[in-house]
Amino acid sequence: MCGIIGIISTEPVNIELYNSLLSLQHRGQDSAGIAVVDQTRLNLKKGLGLIENIFTEENLSLLWGNYGIAQVRYATSGATPKKEVQPFLIGYPNLIAMAHNGNILNTKSLKKRFNNRTESESDTELILHLLGSKLENKKLTNETIFNAVKECMQELNGSYSIVCAIAGVGLLAFRDPHGIRPLAMGKKDNGVMFASETVAIDTINYKYIKDLGCGEAIIVRENLKIEERILLPKEPRHCMFEWIYFARPDSEIEGKSVYVARIKLGRSLAKYIKEKQLAPDVIVPVPDTSKPAALGLSQETNIVNEEGLIKNRYIGRTFIMPTQLKRENALSVKLNANKVVLENKKVILIDDSIVRGTTSRRIVKTAKKYADKIYFISTCPPIKYPCYYGIDFPIKEELLANNKTVEEIKNEIGADELIYATIDDVRQAIRIPGLCTACLDGLYPTNIEESQKDIHKLRKSERDKLNKD
Repeated sequence: MCGIIGIISTEPVNIELYNSLLSLQHRGQDSAGIAVVDQTRLNLKKGLGLIENIFTEENLSLLWGNYGIAQVRYATSGATPKKEVQPFLIGYPNLIAMAHNGNILNTKSLKKRFNNRTESESDTELILHLLGSKLENKKLTNETIFNAVKECMQELNGSYSIVCAIAGVGLLAFRDPHGIRPLAMGKKDNGVMFASETVAIDTINYKYIKDLGCGEAIIVRENLKIEERILLPKEPRHCMFEWIYFARPDSEIEGKSVYVARIKLGRSLAKYIKEKQLAPDVIVPVPDTSKPAALGLSQETNIVNEEGLIKNRYIGRTFIMPTQLKRENALSVKLNANKVVLENKKVILIDDSIVRGTTSRRIVKTAKKYADKIYFISTCPPIKYPCYYGIDFPIKEELLANNKTVEEIKNEIGADELIYATIDDVRQAIRIPGLCTACLDGLYPTNIEESQKDIHKLRKSERDKLNKD
């Protein structure tokens, strides 16, 4: 999972790219990059770490031009982080920069075709070379670009929302046929932008226009003329994890407020408290993603909602850290129990999900220093199947719910009671047709059989290398 931005304007876009990218920092902490077209040149700055540590006033001033793209990344593939930083560029047959959010499954066949041209293990670089090959020896009309993108869609298996800056043309944005990963469009009088979340559009005072459709591509020329084309639409399968965990609560995805969906999900969980005849004293959200759900649950049950866990604001999102060691080290200083809220209380701890169990075990242990009982609630149903579309749990053995019952998971994390939301709860809270719930039910939107073993083997090898390093 990553965050991408594309902006084209009658004015220089470097500051707008930087400011809007800051609002997507939660989508990736590994690296960031900005590429801007200045007439026939492409200016690029990228690096490892947080946005504010990569970009300075000086290097931003060098990113001059009226259109460009940006990306924040967290690793779902690649064992050499410096080589995986986006955007990627090619100079032949055309000068193109590309940033990508998602994950491609059929990289093995693409590497056979383009391995002599690539410098990384990134699937984004393979997509870029594939697009470049489709445009080779062709005049860059809208028709040839749309045809090239459609041909790419016909060959790519996986999830992708993509922004490209093409010198002499403008911006190109497109989304995979199932619309798995999000991509929104915004406008103002002198500019057009694309972003992974609407919060990035709001931040720089653009107006949200729409989400790109399944299999849709949009070209915005240097003169800001827009052409849109639905190229290869299929059944929508939007990632439910965006609403549950990944997106900021002040974003809308597919026209649905993330905040409202989380509130509704929290309210829907009240029935399980009654069914189990629990008598909790306080509801405590695991900061920060679970706060809206805790509020909804409190509204429905009239149980007080308080801050029983205090977060260190200088520690990033542990789920998107690349190794188990980094996650555990960060967790040890990320949360501290608020004794005055927890002491001698029966406590509902509500969290967005239980994936590997690392976070949940630590949180329960932290709260149990003072609490009498811990009733743990997950707003995401049991994650039983790997994700191959950009969320970082592609290895079956890592998933706590893969081969354990709810009772076994409860004992594993040390809780006195464990409640999961159901898939129906999630669908009712989000209320859009066509959610991807493959990690919950194993019903994948694309064919994964051929790639599954390769992905599992590759990611395990990468994890082993990162852990060793």
